[in-house]
Parts: sequence; C-alpha cells; structure tokens
Amino acid sequence: MRAWYVLMTVFLTMASFSPLVATEFVGEMSEETLGVGSEFVLTVSVDTAGEHLNAFEGSVAFPKDMLRLKELRDAGSIITSWVDQPYTTKEGRIHFSGITAGGYQGEKGFLFSAVFQSLAKGEGFITLSVGRAFKNDGEGTSLSLSGDTSTFRIDESPQRQPRDEPDSTPPEDFEVSLVEDANAFDGQPFLVFATADKGRGMGSYELCVGFFAECHEVQSPYLLKEREESFFLNIKALDLSGNVRTAYLFTPQAFIRYSLYLILAILVCVGIVFVILRARRSRSF
Repeated sequence: MRAWYVLMTVFLTMASFSPLVATEFVGEMSEETLGVGSEFVLTVSVDTAGEHLNAFEGSVAFPKDMLRLKELRDAGSIITSWVDQPYTTKEGRIHFSGITAGGYQGEKGFLFSAVFQSLAKGEGFITLSVGRAFKNDGEGTSLSLSGDTSTFRIDESPQRQPRDEPDSTPPEDFEVSLVEDANAFDGQPFLVFATADKGRGMGSYELCVGFFAECHEVQSPYLLKEREESFFLNIKALDLSGNVRTAYLFTPQAFIRYSLYLILAILVCVGIVFVILRARRSRSF
C-alpha cells in the first residue's frame, strides 16, 4: 500500500510539471547553406497543437554581425490586427504581437516572413524565443509557446540569390474559414485565410465569387458583401513568381442556392422527358 502511494505521488508530481500543450513558434528557412552576400527567407509560423488561439507575441533573435535584415513581410498573415507589427531592434531582434479575429487552430499559421542577407563567413543560429499566446475562450487564458532554432552556414564564396532562381512551386495548401465574431465587423460574417510560400514569398490573394465570375484582390480578414454570401467562393493565393494555389468554400447560403438550382434542373429534365414520352404515345395512336 505504501509503495502504491509513493508511485502515485511521483506520477502526480511529474504530471504537475508537464506542459499542458505543445504550442510552438516554427521557423523555416528557404536556404540553410549560403554564400557571402546571398539572401534567404525565414518564414515564421505557429503550431497551435489543437488549441484555438486568438493572440500571439514573441521575438526572433539573429546574429547582427552575420546577417542583415532587409525586409519584413506580413501579407497573408493569420494576424488580423497587429499590436506590434514585426519590427527590428539594434540588438538584432524582431519583436511582434498581434490578434487573430475569430481565433486560429492549425499546424502552420503564417505570422510573417523576414528576408535576410548574409554578411560574413561562419555558422550561426536564428532563435524564436519563448513567447505567449491567448486562448479564444472568452477569458483570455494565457499559454506559453516554445521557441525554435534554425541553423545556417555561410561559405566564403558568394552564391546566386535564391530569388533569382526559377520558382515553379505554388504556395502551400490552405483553408478559407467563414467566421462570425461579435468583436469584429459588428458581428457580420467575414473570411479568414492565410498561407506561406517557400520560394520568393507571397504576393497577393484574389477572391472569385461564383463559378464564372471575375476575381478581385482581397486581404484577410475580408468582410463579405451581402450578395457574396450566397455564392460559391474561391480564394487564389499568388506568390511573387505568379504561381497559384486555390482554396474553396461553400457558405450555407450558397449550398441552399445551388441545391435549389439542382432540384430545379432535375424537375426541368423530368418535365422534358415526360413531354417527349407523351408526344411519342400520342403518335402511336
């Protein structure tokens, strides 16, 4: 009995120090071996590990003596409202914090990307520091997000810039979500979408309403117009090389509309068949 008590005590002690979730910031580099003067893109995303989160904050540290930050990009970010839009400090850190209206749940929630240029030969690290996230539970429950470290090596000989190489790979797969949030757009439905591109980076998004309608450029989040809610929608994600990835969405209103069209088409076909059969019978007499 005493042994059982000891085992239970050890188990509960270990459980109390176990992380509740494995949410983490993830950094992906377009190149890991570089030449002096070459460029690469670091894509920063979040893995929510099944949690539904609506706010994020963290930082990225990089060696200033080896890398120069050239550009920060946030087009297509899951962040709908930046509290601190990604910015760099003299110490070689990129700080960021923002809010995702309606929340986000997924493995590759794109936050932003950073374009770096290599300066000196050697090996180095880019570290995503431990950050925080907040649950979309109405109470703002805070969670700690683990960080991620990316390693790179810079050779002495210059290399061709990655963005000059042919890029025929489209952006990554993504989903379009129809969201209603009392704290955003006065509770009206809006679209949330985001993806990342491992090549030259993301360019723009286009919304196509209906099967044959023309497309127009949009940004996430996008407030749906009243007539758009009742049509089949697709979002085209275009990268800077012109490659396209498309995601599709049937809203509840669109499902009803097209179901009625289908029923009407069936009834018309049945009516035509009935008229033809009746005409043949009348001829036979």
